[in-house]
Amino acid sequence: MAIPLDPKQVVSFEEFLMSQVIRQEAFTRLLVEQGMFNKKEF
Repeated sequence: MAIPLDPKQVVSFEEFLMSQVIRQEAFTRLLVEQGMFNKKEF
């Protein structure tokens, strides 16, 4: 059975995509800072 979505919690595709880009950037910077790989390798 489908659960109805709350219109207040639905985001646009652009908002979702931007949040994913920001998360990916933060994760990449963290891995570089931790020495897992460097910017050139990335």
